Amino acid sequence: MTGEQAPQRTTGTSELSERLARLTAAQVRQGSELDGLNVKVAGIGAWVGGLHSTMSDLSGRLADVTRTVSGLGEEVARSRDEFAAFLQQYERDRLATGAQAELARLTSDWFARFDERKRIRALARGLVHTLTADAIRRDVVETVIVRECAQGATLRGSSHWLAPATMSLAARYLGDADLRDNARGLAYALDPAKAKLFTALTCARLGEDDDAARWAGRYLETLDPRRLGPEFLPVLSAIAAGELGAEAHTFALQAMLRWDNDPAAPDEGPQEARHISASRPRSLRWEGRLWDVRTPVSADRFPALRQLTADQWEPMAYGWELATVPGGLLAHLSREFPDTPEEFAAGRGYAGIALDSLIDRLEPDEDELHREMEWQRRVVESRGEPPASVVPPALDVPPPGLCFSDVLDHAVFEAARVELGAAARRLALICVWKSVQHAAGDFVIAAAAQRPPHILLSLDGWTADVPTDPAIQVDEPFLADSLATYVEERTLLSFRAITHSPLRLLAAGLGGALTTTLAALLLRGTPAISVGLAGGALLLWGLLDLRRVPVLRRRCLEQGARAKKEGLRLLAAALRQRTEFFDTWDRNSSELTGLRVWSPFGTGSESVPTTLVYDDDDETGPSGV
Repeated sequence: MTGEQAPQRTTGTSELSERLARLTAAQVRQGSELDGLNVKVAGIGAWVGGLHSTMSDLSGRLADVTRTVSGLGEEVARSRDEFAAFLQQYERDRLATGAQAELARLTSDWFARFDERKRIRALARGLVHTLTADAIRRDVVETVIVRECAQGATLRGSSHWLAPATMSLAARYLGDADLRDNARGLAYALDPAKAKLFTALTCARLGEDDDAARWAGRYLETLDPRRLGPEFLPVLSAIAAGELGAEAHTFALQAMLRWDNDPAAPDEGPQEARHISASRPRSLRWEGRLWDVRTPVSADRFPALRQLTADQWEPMAYGWELATVPGGLLAHLSREFPDTPEEFAAGRGYAGIALDSLIDRLEPDEDELHREMEWQRRVVESRGEPPASVVPPALDVPPPGLCFSDVLDHAVFEAARVELGAAARRLALICVWKSVQHAAGDFVIAAAAQRPPHILLSLDGWTADVPTDPAIQVDEPFLADSLATYVEERTLLSFRAITHSPLRLLAAGLGGALTTTLAALLLRGTPAISVGLAGGALLLWGLLDLRRVPVLRRRCLEQGARAKKEGLRLLAAALRQRTEFFDTWDRNSSELTGLRVWSPFGTGSESVPTTLVYDDDDETGPSGV
């Protein structure tokens, strides 16, 4: 056995040596391959480093290009803005140049068409300032001006109404009756309203009050109350101030009454949310104005009554405000129309203002051209940029004129919006006085319709009817006892409703006893402690219910006492406020009597016709003279 094993060991050793040799050779080959691979990796690293350097260089160049492009973009944007500004300036300069040329053309057209009227107005203005009552009395009239107006070719060849009217005035002073009548007839044919007004105002300057009043009446007859000219306001102020004679005041009032009662006048009554009956159309026109002079109920007034009347409060407060209209109107009238005789003093110069306005008033064709010239002038002044506040002439349509109903409305309720003297505003008030008075009465009627005979006071389910007549005494102790009894009974019911919970007490008692028994007899150690704690908790839960009920009952009684005290306080305050509320309601309504007694005429005025009376059956105003 020993001899056979020796060759086997030798063979195994030689095989192992061969394997080691092969492994060594393989390692050598792998080392050579690794060295080659390292060389390749090093080459690749160098290439990557070069590539990174190239990328860095490209990034720097790209940044330079980006900066260049950005600068170029800014330069382009700046150039674009400059070009846009240049275009805008060019357009403005073009507009300004065009406006300048158009203004020159319009100015030339103006002088070609209307320069004659300008000279006529200058002659007329010089004549009316020359021919005054004082100048004639002192014999200091410039006859050269008068003869130029009577015989000048400028006036004879004109188709403007002011030319023959001025000629007629000059001929009247010179005593040439035929020329006066012919010129006056031509003036009336061209524009009857303006010619008659011119005659009335010039007669007033000459001190001829009777003729001035008569011509003023004829002028008023020619007017359309829906399209009154701008000279109407100073004319009305002059008439009311007595500058055209006392009789003109009567003519003006008659015309105003006729216009105000014109059935063709537009309906001025509000179409929505009417506060008064629609059966009185002459009163409806003043509804909005009268509603504005009411006294609103402030949020801090009558708080207890407001709380106890609940849903009834809104209609009650609305009726209360309606009743304040007569008092508010009376206060407004007393403030706006004080009883001072100075307001009727003549000599305020309204007639002169009206005459200057009449002479200087442009005719429709002149006004159209003047508005267009004004537009072009403003475009030139703004250097080609049309002002935002200026309306182009194509859109700047002149107003159709004053509406007489608006004049009355503003004269009585918004004096700042109409240029009328104090006497003229009072004349407007006289014209509408009866309809305003009836409108105020309609508000009182509407207020009475909002007032029930009784109101219901309610507090947390308790109710009581009380009268709205403050003169009727309310049994306050009885109501207080009723409220107190109600609160006490409700508190007692709530008190009795607070009881122990049988289920809670039973569950707590049984659970506590059972867990305590099991813990004492059957269990030991930690389980016994746990079961004992649970049983104690159940027992404590039951005992807390015994404590809860007395606490809740005491709290219920305290809340009931507080509710009773607060309820009695609210009731007493509501009853006091009920008396104050309806007493002021009645006092406000009674202001209608004072309004009916108040006179729109004032005192101390010689210009107001004292014979003017009202017809009690007429709702439209004074019935006549």
